Amino acid sequence: MSTMSGKIKIVNDAQIRINQTAAATVAGAAANKGTATDMILNIIAGPDGANAVGGTTTITIQGANATSFASPTTVTPDKGSFANITASGQQSAHFAQLQYQYYRVLLSGNATATVNVYDAFLFHPVEDSFDATVQ
Repeated sequence: MSTMSGKIKIVNDAQIRINQTAAATVAGAAANKGTATDMILNIIAGPDGANAVGGTTTITIQGANATSFASPTTVTPDKGSFANITASGQQSAHFAQLQYQYYRVLLSGNATATVNVYDAFLFHPVEDSFDATVQ
């Protein structure tokens, strides 16, 4: 048995922007999980400056073992999911048993997509259940 520890590693990507007149794909920065085995990913979507959120933007989470993401793999959350971005708001999902060293958010917007995304990776190393029971 294991339990989440209180030692959370937080990695932020403060700005992933799409403001296009043509379809576009924009990748966020690589987030290194360190020794974490679980992750909660929060995605906050808002306006891009004076431009309101518009169009449709698809969220994809990718994992890789190199920051180049030369051969990325799409990673699916085990709890929660990410809906397409069509308005301002926040979404969260949990990923268990992380298999890759690096993770990133990939946004794909249609021709009318406008959004500014902030993401926060909360990486959780797992400790023994004994660690949680000893006071």
